[in-house]
Amino acid sequence: DYAHERGLIHRDIKPANIMLSVHKQAILMDFGIAKIIGGQQHTATGATVGTAQYMSPEQIMGTNLDQRSDVYSLGVSLFEIVSGHPPFEADSAMTLMMMHVNDPIPDLLKINPNVPSGLVAVINKALSKSKGNRYQTAGEMAAALKNYPDQTAVIPSPPPDLDSTLVEDALPYATAAAATAVEMSGATLVEPHLTPQETTTEPSLSPPPSVDGGMSDKGGKSPKINPIFLYGGAAIILLGLIGIIFGGPYFSNL
Repeated sequence: DYAHERGLIHRDIKPANIMLSVHKQAILMDFGIAKIIGGQQHTATGATVGTAQYMSPEQIMGTNLDQRSDVYSLGVSLFEIVSGHPPFEADSAMTLMMMHVNDPIPDLLKINPNVPSGLVAVINKALSKSKGNRYQTAGEMAAALKNYPDQTAVIPSPPPDLDSTLVEDALPYATAAAATAVEMSGATLVEPHLTPQETTTEPSLSPPPSVDGGMSDKGGKSPKINPIFLYGGAAIILLGLIGIIFGGPYFSNL
């Protein structure tokens, strides 16, 4: 809430803008399109700014923004962290934006039925279409993340690629009147381009000769990592991010 209370919203929160320091602190990068609450929504050329896969419905529709728009983007980021991909995917920015405005949230439990139900509830509330139904502050969302029931979950398969974005001119701007029929206006929008991002492969672990054979899986498979670390780690990353960007003393010891 620290930045929000001072009238600043980021407008482009996404996993690609979240970095981990050597001390495992989450750091939010790229404040290039941050804005002051109550300020002008569009650039001088009338462009809607942001990344289509993570934009809130009100950001897409060009209405006034407040801290709840960032809460929505945090929800999209957390959905991607625990499922392996964002809630909405399409080949064009316009289609993605209309999905954020009109389509229901995908059932996270159908993607991975072992995600803790408490965490699913937090994500679903953050992704409410109406900002009045979301967490009203980042601190409120952080408290919910800290308190969701601790349950064991299975690690989902990671996606082959991560998405990044580039700016592309001459795309239509979506307004409330164009929720179902897009009017070509010549404005510029941020168009996501799917580009491969560097990935790292974890080395396989093999037991030392002195370790009893019962310590590893049959068939020479590496020992399984306790899956609870995925969701606990995801919540810690989001809590750290919220604390560093929006928090004050409340989050200083996270």
